[in-house]
Amino acid sequence: MNYFVEVAQVVNGQVASVKVLSKRRQRWQMVVAASFTLSVFLAALALNTLVFIAFHRVVFGPVYLSLWGTIAFLAAFLAARRARDRSRRYVVGARIDDDAFAPINLDLVSGERGGVGLTVAPGMTGSLFGGRAPVLL
Repeated sequence: MNYFVEVAQVVNGQVASVKVLSKRRQRWQMVVAASFTLSVFLAALALNTLVFIAFHRVVFGPVYLSLWGTIAFLAAFLAARRARDRSRRYVVGARIDDDAFAPINLDLVSGERGGVGLTVAPGMTGSLFGGRAPVLL
């Protein structure tokens, strides 16, 4: 997506929630997820090392650090990928992490390499803005 898409949920004439889908926000969420994951692993490594020191335990340093580094890298990679996938779409449903409530789970708007896809289910109403004139659903 070289452009941004703003999805607003309107309930009884009031805006209930707004989410912006864009490349910039997607990259930012990936960086935040990876940074947070790496910081948690760094804190766990420090705590684990302090426990080893406190109980006078000895570990082989290169293997210990490479194992922690590999696991931290994989966890940060998976967290960034999950954040990227989540920031590409606007999901409605009944789960706690969905963007808006709906009786069915549905990816309403999904951004992909070719552009943005909109899923319209029977009974949905709304307007699409961005062209010459709004398009009514």
